[in-house]
Amino acid sequence: MEDSKNEIMNATYKALSRHGYADLTIEKIAEESEKGKSLIYYHFDDKEDLILEFLEFMKSNLRQLL
Repeated sequence: MEDSKNEIMNATYKALSRHGYADLTIEKIAEESEKGKSLIYYHFDDKEDLILEFLEFMKSNLRQLL
């Protein structure tokens, strides 16, 4: 299950880099991933929920680098 979330976080990073926050959608995140929209919604209630976890994911990764 954790692999799915990591894949979603990586896809979120790619979609955010490509489209920016204003144009970011769950569909665009799914397009960057091998996972479908239904799996993203299985883990997250909405885009805001996903972004909040994404920020924690990025913070954790930055701490590991420092």
